[in-house]
Amino acid sequence: MIRKNNYKLMPALFIVLIVGYLYMNFNGINSFVDTSSKENIESVRASIENAALQCYALEGHYPPNIQYLKENYSIIINEDAYIYHYDIEASNIMPTVLVFKK
Repeated sequence: MIRKNNYKLMPALFIVLIVGYLYMNFNGINSFVDTSSKENIESVRASIENAALQCYALEGHYPPNIQYLKENYSIIINEDAYIYHYDIEASNIMPTVLVFKK
């Protein structure tokens, strides 16, 4: 048997459920965006490494910098969105490529 006083709790319970549902969905969306962003960064890094490997295969040395890849291998760099770190130790050693979101 349900008392009349319990009906007053129903709207509050409904609001709590709605807020909980929205909170869970927005956390899921944020998680999706974070994963997507990480995949984009990895894709950009892999593109730079692939261009460096192509340069090594064709020219016999790794490119001295990212600018060389832009000029000779059509790499497009988005410096407004990413920070690029390209470190080369020697012309016959694969460079270290790091990409960070700004």
